[in-house]
Amino acid sequence: MTIRLPGPPAGSGCDLLGGSRALRVPPLWLLALFTFSGTLAMHIFVPALPRAALELDASIASMQLTVSFYILGLAAGQLVYGPLSDRFGWHPILICGLLLYTAAGIGCTFAPDAHALVAA
Repeated sequence: MTIRLPGPPAGSGCDLLGGSRALRVPPLWLLALFTFSGTLAMHIFVPALPRAALELDASIASMQLTVSFYILGLAAGQLVYGPLSDRFGWHPILICGLLLYTAAGIGCTFAPDAHALVAA
């Protein structure tokens, strides 16, 4: 969907974009899917913490550290991708974020111990 935004009034001195500009808006279901993907990993991993601790021969405390770092990453990501998406648009930032999310997920999948899991 494309929404047309009117430009500033003529002669206002702030016509940086040359009149009207188009704003691309993703479908609502896509926005909901991207929003849900951030917390989906948390809802899957938290019940599996005891099993992951056994598999990686780690303490529960070190496994809980992975949850803390995940939440910290979500919070820091919002502080970073908000201004970046204002500057470069939502599409390239979203693609980069999804690639980073996928790479971190693959890193978590092949983590040999708890330290590598926390780093991923």
